[in-house]
Amino acid sequence: MLDQMIAVHRKSLADLFHGRILKVSSDLLTLLTALDLSYELTSNDAEVLLSDNITLVSTDLINAALPVGIAYEHHWVIDSTNKYLMDRPHQDETRVCTAEMQISGRGRRGRSWVSPFGKNIYLSWLSTLELPMREMTGLSLAVGVRVAALLRRLGCPQVGLKWPNDLMTEAGKLGGILIELEPVTQNRTRVCIGMGLNVFKAPKSQDIGRSATCLADFGQWDRTSLIIVLIEELKQLVDHFDGEQMHEIQQRWTELDLYHGRTISVVQDDQEIEGLNQGIDLQGQLVLNCGEKLRYFNAGEVSVRIPESP
Repeated sequence: MLDQMIAVHRKSLADLFHGRILKVSSDLLTLLTALDLSYELTSNDAEVLLSDNITLVSTDLINAALPVGIAYEHHWVIDSTNKYLMDRPHQDETRVCTAEMQISGRGRRGRSWVSPFGKNIYLSWLSTLELPMREMTGLSLAVGVRVAALLRRLGCPQVGLKWPNDLMTEAGKLGGILIELEPVTQNRTRVCIGMGLNVFKAPKSQDIGRSATCLADFGQWDRTSLIIVLIEELKQLVDHFDGEQMHEIQQRWTELDLYHGRTISVVQDDQEIEGLNQGIDLQGQLVLNCGEKLRYFNAGEVSVRIPESP
């Protein structure tokens, strides 16, 4: 329904994004509200202009910068970039999909991902690796390490990681990573790397049950430029990932883990377990020092909570 409304009003939206003032129509106002875009009406309510500053992702610049062999597409609105790519018939190709907005963005353990229009980055990478699924253990952690290190190099030294797949600052969650795997043969795996990154707008804490922040709180950013370098970073990672790099991943994770050596809580089967975060082991499991013994947790079984600062 929403994508149909956008198709009808695409030119009007583009005009509004360029700062033009348009005649009011009830359908247009309904669409702006559905996209959660702030607008103002003239004194006689006959014309409308956007209050939000929206700069769309430049597909021309991204296509010009893409490494050879990557097919790219961008959508104004999509249900989920991960779902869109995973639903495609299998082909031995690398594809990247981005969107201005996701209607049904997905996070870990079936959670939804809040995805406002034209504010943040929603990106998925799909390719086939010549590795069995059992050797993919460290991929999600490796992606987190790569992206966190990249954001630090680009001017956000506050960013770090929270196990298993959150990009964080002390002010709150900055982004998340979702890896989906599908066996093609015994020794080949279809991999979809999904990423949501708050660039200009963080979701409200009551909407996600935790505090959140965005890159704009720490400097000036351009979504198009950031997408280009993220694609380059993912290509380098995927091209060289062999499933045997856990020692390096473990070391880099420790350096970037925002809560290493701090008390955290792990929720498992409605039980909350508190202990000292000791990082990850070579299987990518979280290691928690619970006083009398070390406990190990798998990402698919638990969620991690960080105690609020006093």
